[in-house]
Amino acid sequence: MSHRRKEIREAIKNSLIGNTDAGENVFIDRVKPIYGMPFPAIVVTTGDEENRADDVIDHYLARALEVSIDIYVEATEETGIDDVFDEMANQVEGCLKDREAFGAGVMDAVLQRTSPEMDNQGETIIGRLRLTYRVSYMPSE
Repeated sequence: MSHRRKEIREAIKNSLIGNTDAGENVFIDRVKPIYGMPFPAIVVTTGDEENRADDVIDHYLARALEVSIDIYVEATEETGIDDVFDEMANQVEGCLKDREAFGAGVMDAVLQRTSPEMDNQGETIIGRLRLTYRVSYMPSE
């Protein structure tokens, strides 16, 4: 039986794949090399997790998990990267508007912040837009 975090990542991937401009380029592996990816691409990862002592159901503490959805795009002279970020963020948020998109056992999922970043150290300028969600769920029994 897989951990609930893995199930959440896979559910998000399945909700996004084929439903954004990234097409099939949705990954749940944080070691995927950015420069080897086709663009646009999306990488789903999980981060910090807290037990929610205020929410106990049948002796199980609910958990609050930070989920990062990184949207990678390649900047070109023809397209403004901010416009591409906005469009892709709109697509991702649309796919994840219902908590069911995060998988079974998820009680709530809220977009906490959106953080843009640029990497222009080489000839290619890569932009990353991170959407950070706080996902509340019950652990598997």
